[in-house]
Amino acid sequence: MGPFNKWIRGEKSFSAQEQADHILNKSISSSLSLNLKHLSKLFSGIPELITRTFPLKNGKEAALIYMEGLVDKTV
Repeated sequence: MGPFNKWIRGEKSFSAQEQADHILNKSISSSLSLNLKHLSKLFSGIPELITRTFPLKNGKEAALIYMEGLVDKTV
């Protein structure tokens, strides 16, 4: 069973659950890098989480975040 399936089924250690609760209780920041850092901590150990950053035309950064097994690569 992969780490994502274990995470979905709630098979995390108590300390990991506490850490996730702490991260989830934080507000969304206006800083993209800070938000990505929080997501990275929340989904640590889950290699299926893919994060891609890219520049927008106005010079700001944007991010695309998805679970690798949940996308159709043939489209």
